[in-house]
Order: sequence, then C-alpha cells, then structure tokens
Amino acid sequence: MVSRDIKKSFFQFKELHEEIPRLLLETAASESGFSSANEAEAILCSSTMAKGNNYAICTDSVLAYITTGFHTLNVIPLSCITGATLLSPKIHQLFICVTVGGAQNITLEIYAEKADTIAFFDFLREKTEKAQCAIYSAHMAHSSADEIKKFKDLLVMGAITEDEYTAKKKQLLES
Repeated sequence: MVSRDIKKSFFQFKELHEEIPRLLLETAASESGFSSANEAEAILCSSTMAKGNNYAICTDSVLAYITTGFHTLNVIPLSCITGATLLSPKIHQLFICVTVGGAQNITLEIYAEKADTIAFFDFLREKTEKAQCAIYSAHMAHSSADEIKKFKDLLVMGAITEDEYTAKKKQLLES
C-alpha cells in the first residue's frame, strides 16, 4: 500500500467496495490469514495509509484486529466482548479498548480520525449488544424448553393435570 493521507478512516457496508477498504480486506486475507474478510461489515483504519498501520474489521460475529507491523491477527467473537471503552492516551489520539470475557483488555491502537473512531466504536457496541442478546435469547429459549419438558414429565407421571400443563406451557411460551 502507498502512504497517503485520507479523509476517512471508517468504512461500512457499501463503502467496503471502495479502494482503501478493498485493499485492507485483501491484505487481511492474504497476509494475516483472516478467512472472514469477505463477511466484513465495517473497517477502521489509520487516516495515514502506510503499510504497517493497524486496522480492525468487524463482521456480524467477530472483531478482527490486525497489527500489520507484527503480522498478527486477533479474532475475537463478538459474543465474548463484555465491554468497550474509548481511551485518549494523548490529546489528539483516541483508541478503542475492548474487554474480553470480563478480564482481558485489548487496545485497538489505530491512528484514525476521532470521529471515525467513535463511529466504529458505536458500530462495534451495537454489534456486541446484538450478539449478547442472541446468547441471552438462546439461553432463555433453552430454559423455557427445559421447563416445558419438566412439566410434560410431571403430566406423564400424573403429578399435574392436563389443564395445569397447558396453562404452564402457555405461560412459558409467552414469556
């Protein structure tokens, strides 16, 4: 990639077909081995596009943080991100720090425009919240199904009546 200043460092959806995000996705796939690059929904990159700058890619299910200087790839499932904050180590810098599993903090050191960092941060938080809600919903659905099965077993054993079973099943399915 050629060094150049760009005005934009946050790209999403249709903008991912533009030259800079397309090059970053190709690099992520070829140099870092990021196999989900074609599923990207958003990218945050440096506002000075020089080879060696870090960038992040968000898909529907993962956050990939590529540190190009060391050719490392950190892929974090969105469902494992338990928090995100904005850090300002210097007056003109703004980084995103994600908390994984409540214990490990990973700082995305990407020298992007502040407004673009905030836009990516908001995008990431929305995606993370959706992933957490999906896990909660799946857990609740599983719990409701387990409860219905327990009441069915009680019905078969004769411990409750058909009316009691039907009422409890309806209550669990509506909650």
